[in-house]
Amino acid sequence: MKTEEHLIVDVPVKAWAVCEGRVLLVQEIGGRWTLPGGRMNVGETPQEALVREIREEIGVDAVVGPIVDCVVFASASGRSHFVPVFLATVDPAQPFVLEEAEIAAAGWFDVASLGDMEIRHEYRAIVRRLVGSSQN
Repeated sequence: MKTEEHLIVDVPVKAWAVCEGRVLLVQEIGGRWTLPGGRMNVGETPQEALVREIREEIGVDAVVGPIVDCVVFASASGRSHFVPVFLATVDPAQPFVLEEAEIAAAGWFDVASLGDMEIRHEYRAIVRRLVGSSQN
């Protein structure tokens, strides 16, 4: 019997932050919009990583709640990724301070307009599901 080893080399985490019918998105260098977040560092919980990543990427504070969805996809390299998406609370009055090496823009977008945006394909299904749950 073959024993398989599991090695996790990077664990990304993303946030679903909604306030008054608007969703927080970040635009990567290169033009695609995505949910805010990034990769965990060794010794961090997913929630700690998400708070840190949001602070680093767009300079705002977040309070991270429970997991609301997840996505599994294969990247162009062929590596599989499992990405939990956490509910997050962010004060929309906080000004953005962008990490210009990674993030081109950030903003709050009407839930109804997300279908027209160029959102990373990996997260489009999650956005559709969560938009539906936000409107109920």
